[in-house]
Amino acid sequence: NATVVHLARGDMTRRHNARQVDASTPSPSEREFQDMVIELAQRTGWVTAHFRAAWTEKGWRTPVQGEGKGFPDNVFMRLEDRRVLFIELKSEQGKASPPQIAWLEGLRHCGQDVHIWRPADWEQIVAVLARR
Repeated sequence: NATVVHLARGDMTRRHNARQVDASTPSPSEREFQDMVIELAQRTGWVTAHFRAAWTEKGWRTPVQGEGKGFPDNVFMRLEDRRVLFIELKSEQGKASPPQIAWLEGLRHCGQDVHIWRPADWEQIVAVLARR
């Protein structure tokens, strides 16, 4: 796939690989990582949805109704091969909360494709998003 070859040689992958090679270079922030993954997903044909928290008088909150606490922050869909991914992105040190784990385990139990990805997983991310 030409898109994947281009991306594998593109800025995003070079920046990521440089971080892996040189431990003195900081890993991307969760926000930078989010942007990298969404860009790759869109270039490989995915429709993306990312649910962001917003600052409120009670602190950071993601508006949700029902039992939505912990719902994955990212849902990617590709119509051509009828795939849907539920993805939680974390920094290298970030941890999934118990509600996030419960949602991902529940979705997996229902046959859904779920992932928790970190910057160190970049090669796997490219492979999953490029697979047709």
